[in-house]
Amino acid sequence: MNEIIEKILEKLALGLARVSTEEQEDGHTIPAQVQRINDYAAQKGLTLEKVFELTESSTKADRKKFCELFEIIKRSKIPVILIVETVDRLQRSFRESVELDALRKDGKLEIHFLRENLVINKDSNSVDIMRWDLAVFVAKTYVLQLSDNVKRSLEQKLRNGEWIGRARVGYLNIDLPNEKKSVVLDPDRAPLIKKAFEWYSTGNYSTSQITTMLKEAGLTNNTPKKAILNKSTVAEMLQEPFYYGEMRVKGKHYPHNYEPIVARWLFDKCQQVREGWHKKPFKTGETFYAFRGLIKHDCGCLLTPYTKKGIVYLKCSKYRGNCQGVSVNEKDLIKELAEIFRVMRPPDDVVEDVKQQLRSSHENEQRFYESNIQRINKGLATIKQRFQPAYEDMLDGRITRDEHDKLVQKWKQQERDLLLQLEDHSKGDEQFYITASYLLDISKRAQELFLRSQPEQKRQFLNFVLANLSLEGKKLGYKLKEPFAAMHEMGIRMNWLRRSDSNRQPTGYTNP
Repeated sequence: MNEIIEKILEKLALGLARVSTEEQEDGHTIPAQVQRINDYAAQKGLTLEKVFELTESSTKADRKKFCELFEIIKRSKIPVILIVETVDRLQRSFRESVELDALRKDGKLEIHFLRENLVINKDSNSVDIMRWDLAVFVAKTYVLQLSDNVKRSLEQKLRNGEWIGRARVGYLNIDLPNEKKSVVLDPDRAPLIKKAFEWYSTGNYSTSQITTMLKEAGLTNNTPKKAILNKSTVAEMLQEPFYYGEMRVKGKHYPHNYEPIVARWLFDKCQQVREGWHKKPFKTGETFYAFRGLIKHDCGCLLTPYTKKGIVYLKCSKYRGNCQGVSVNEKDLIKELAEIFRVMRPPDDVVEDVKQQLRSSHENEQRFYESNIQRINKGLATIKQRFQPAYEDMLDGRITRDEHDKLVQKWKQQERDLLLQLEDHSKGDEQFYITASYLLDISKRAQELFLRSQPEQKRQFLNFVLANLSLEGKKLGYKLKEPFAAMHEMGIRMNWLRRSDSNRQPTGYTNP
């Protein structure tokens, strides 16, 4: 008994309670966590030195308060026991896992996750480490379903009919007195844009001819350089729905609030004329290449595929800088990418463990979801209660009509933002388990699907999983899209194949 007490006294016990800035502290979330941490410490006979109370997102790169706690752990001359209610209170990404795991291996840190009933220390076996990694993976997968504030703000503007970038040729960006921005017709360019649609709708003029006619008419773009429009720009212009009243952003259409330049019927007629030109497919479309248009060389040019003696190569036709017309064998790239997908492939027993962990961890994510829904609904109810009193204040002369209108506009903006958050969280809850399970199925067969697929299917698979493919000299660069990046990180950390052969012993876990 005395030995146990001495061992406990040799460790520094700390607690961590956190709510994110998105969740907002509601007066009981952190206190409830603190109470559970204190109860657990008392049950285990631990004396808590301090419980850190954090209000910050676990997904932000700059976690100042968390870093302060981390420094205390690293500087401590005795091992630290860190008590946290659940994994997602500590982390929602693998970014911190490397340093936390290093401290664990050195015997400097022992983490107690209450809800998962999991203790991580230097003696933890591969199963415990896997449970930790899976909990991080699950938390990260859920967060990936939620839009960040910037995306949410842009989406809100689009839904409100507001353009979010440089005005199209024929329009001008302007600043309004209330510090807002708007888009208006360009009196000089708009008539020429309309004329271009009218010319093209007759079917008597090609885009090359219309480009020449617009050049003669003096049409330029609306950038500071006022460059002359080229053929490709004119072709894109004649397919731009903004001119009849819709904004097209990432494949989605939003009605806008600005005056159209052409009628919808005229736009549609131009599309019919365009579809009638060049019915014969392009020669380049006769052969499918897996990497066509996907890989950019470090000289800035896209690599072009070609076939020589039955072998597919990719080359850069430019001779500048370090490029010198580099050429690579497609098989080498496929082999390298197949290795990436192999790392993502968990064995069958791991898949079953993952699915079981997903089922149990979904309860934690459901609590996160429900707390956010309650917060958003509470905010919506508060806003709705403000409208009637403000209207009565205006009627009674306590505020002016202008003051009333400004308040209503402000509250409407807040209401729209909350409604978008509500939609984002609902989608995240709905897709969380589906996405995670689907990811497992894809990852399990990723290498097989990639190697056995035809070039066009390989291309679709690469677009689905990877982004920003590049070639520096002959070295392939890439970025895995989420949530495949999380699964790849897990594969590296868990070293699937060695773990599968190790009969689930601790030696199956390797640190990257």
